[in-house]
Amino acid sequence: MQLDWKDLTVTGSENDQPKTILHSVSGCAKPGTLMAIMGSSGAGKSTLMNTLTRRNINGLTIEGTVEVSGVSLGEDISHISAYIQQNDVFIGALTVEEHLRFHARLKLSKKSKKFQTEKVLEVIR
Repeated sequence: MQLDWKDLTVTGSENDQPKTILHSVSGCAKPGTLMAIMGSSGAGKSTLMNTLTRRNINGLTIEGTVEVSGVSLGEDISHISAYIQQNDVFIGALTVEEHLRFHARLKLSKKSKKFQTEKVLEVIR
């Protein structure tokens, strides 16, 4: 699946004044590739990720399009997407798979180990 975003403009408010956080941002994440979102503090990295995944967007006005393989999923994108925030607490010595298994054990503790493993492998794929 390819993720495309076009002309994203995100505004919020600061001291009851409108503030543009992202202005006309476009890009894509292609399948099988690795992407890094980099920038200085306050550049809008977290806002971009939250906008793309429709998380933590209360109080924001979002204009533009976000599509998965050419389809706009709207709020439903949160059901198929996730990311690890820069301040997330995790053990730096773990591999990505080990980190996912650790969180699967926490979040899916009522499910079988087989189910947890299948979910981890699905995310990795």
